[in-house]
Amino acid sequence: MILPAVSRRSLLAGSAAVAAGLALPPARHALAEVPKPLGGQSPAFYRFKVGEAEVTVVADGVFQAPPAALLPGAPPAEVEAALKAARVPADKITLPVAPVVVNTGRNLVLIDAGSGPNFAPTGGRLQAQLALAGYQPGDFDTVIISHAHPDHIWGAVTDDGMTARFPNAAVYLAETENGFWTDPGLPSRVPEGMKGMVEGTAKAIATLGPKVQLVQPGTEIVPGLSGIATPGHTPGHMSIRVASGDAQLVVNGDVAHVAALQMAHPDWQFSFDSDPAQGVETRKKQLDMLATDGLLVAAYHFPWPGVGYVVRDGGVYRWVPVEWELGL
Repeated sequence: MILPAVSRRSLLAGSAAVAAGLALPPARHALAEVPKPLGGQSPAFYRFKVGEAEVTVVADGVFQAPPAALLPGAPPAEVEAALKAARVPADKITLPVAPVVVNTGRNLVLIDAGSGPNFAPTGGRLQAQLALAGYQPGDFDTVIISHAHPDHIWGAVTDDGMTARFPNAAVYLAETENGFWTDPGLPSRVPEGMKGMVEGTAKAIATLGPKVQLVQPGTEIVPGLSGIATPGHTPGHMSIRVASGDAQLVVNGDVAHVAALQMAHPDWQFSFDSDPAQGVETRKKQLDMLATDGLLVAAYHFPWPGVGYVVRDGGVYRWVPVEWELGL
């Protein structure tokens, strides 16, 4: 490439202009100042199809706890290594809370109702998120409760605990689960720190009153949705099978909580299981079934939106999340 001849005078003039330009103050943006960071996140729901059924996972919030509080018997060094390998903080575990809406075309079903605002300040956002996803409380004809821990049933009643939040819905609960939480002697048999949880759940069930329909796992609750007996986390814990045509989804409830730990170590007991040994047995059985049958899973506490597959990885399991898609 041949450059044109440049005189010394023009070169000096150009250099002076550049220097002058650098000395000028930067042009002011139209805004007086950079806006302050806003914080918060976008309202969250995730929608997909299971056969002809439309399924929407809706965010109720999150809970956080130290690993030792959730998996007290797990070797601390192994827990720390697994969490670091998953690129998540090693000093706390974050558990999303993710109820599921199923529109079968015949029924509009909510599976679990979140915690409401009275359990933890980071939960209780379901109602606002349902509205953004296109639903109002009166739209639902069915609410299915996998089990009656606060983050699954307290959101089924209004904030004052006095009224059913979903006025047109029957509320389905396993008979064993109902009997466990409504036993008048239960508060005296639990640790002092759990009495408020027990009393709050008993109050929620009483408020729901005649809306509560007791079911046996294995029976069809509404067409296309049936319960699966998965006890251990609580005595009457159910997972929910959603079937439409040849497609199936298992809404897993609390069979497993921490994908980064319990896939590779399903034998690590979880502190909030009412029967930890039975919880381990159920978890192993459920993971084996999900991996063998290749079923799509909605896992209530797995990383948002908690939809994916359980696959075998050597002698253990691995969680494979679905890829997000813009359309249905």
